[in-house]
Amino acid sequence: MNFSENLNSNQSEYELLLNYKQSLLRESILEIIIYCLLFVIGGCANLIVLCKLISTIPRSSQMNYLLKHLTVADIIVIFVTITIEIIWRLTISWNTGQLSCKFVLTMRIFGLYLSSMILICISIDRYFAFVFPFSFNNAKQRNKRLLISAYLSSIALSIPQAFVYHIERHPIFPGFTQCMSDNYFTSKWKERMYNVTSLCGMYFVPLIVIVFCYSNILYTLHSNGASRKINMYMYKRMLVYTYFLVHNDDSNLTSNRSHLVHRAKRKTLKVALTITFAFIVCWTPYAFVVIWFQFDEQSARNSHPLIQTFLFLFAVSSSVVNPFVHSRHLLTDLRFRRAHNLTSTETVKQNTSCKVTQV
Repeated sequence: MNFSENLNSNQSEYELLLNYKQSLLRESILEIIIYCLLFVIGGCANLIVLCKLISTIPRSSQMNYLLKHLTVADIIVIFVTITIEIIWRLTISWNTGQLSCKFVLTMRIFGLYLSSMILICISIDRYFAFVFPFSFNNAKQRNKRLLISAYLSSIALSIPQAFVYHIERHPIFPGFTQCMSDNYFTSKWKERMYNVTSLCGMYFVPLIVIVFCYSNILYTLHSNGASRKINMYMYKRMLVYTYFLVHNDDSNLTSNRSHLVHRAKRKTLKVALTITFAFIVCWTPYAFVVIWFQFDEQSARNSHPLIQTFLFLFAVSSSVVNPFVHSRHLLTDLRFRRAHNLTSTETVKQNTSCKVTQV
């Protein structure tokens, strides 16, 4: 009799757990569909960009050196972070143990950190290319140092995930395990400090650097000092270097200096605004949710689940948008290569210590 009761009790608990998982899965269907779309679009775009960067562009080209690493970081986000989100929502519970919980959750956030950090590197590189155009001889070493810093800081910011996340059992269904951060922090202020620090690494610091660098670039291009000191050859180099030449015909390379300066200003403004706007649109909703949960958790949890879902989705969408914002010149690869080869020929012909001319 006792055995029969235990069997019926186990069956009832199993059915309740199964129904509970199915209800969670039904709630996650829309999220899974959106993540799958992001996976397909972002995966294809980043792989195409990476293949073109490796096969069609000279490896010594500094203009694409950082882009390769940005694409790798975005591929990590697409094929690790987004894949984890899809599988996690399909399985609902975490069934692969404590070690995988810590490792996978660390890798899940590493790509996001790395993508943001390399955006910082690209902004600083472009800043030096425009504000200090004659420092291009040091660009290779500077970019290497920037990348090393980006990787090390991303690793340092990701490692705490291995300590914070752990396996927890459901209070009602002991057989239901989940990888989560609950019950790790001993006080609310510690959890808040950790989450705000993470948000600074992903959003606030990159945003400040991006706005600072591109604001100074625009100021430099629109100041009289820049027009007086930078000759036509240097503007050609800067245009190709910063990917602004690709939507123009090669004949524009022979334009007069005043037209070239005007074109540099116009295209720099357009691209600077595009890059800044794309970063803000992709990351601000996620930052808003994190801050909302830290300072008004009750109202945040009471909000509609779909609102939370869509706001969190914006964070990973940055890696889907990046190829179209930073690598769109590769979509017109033939024209870009002609412009790049022409500029490379000029570089051989002209002395790298070219004289400063009056514009």
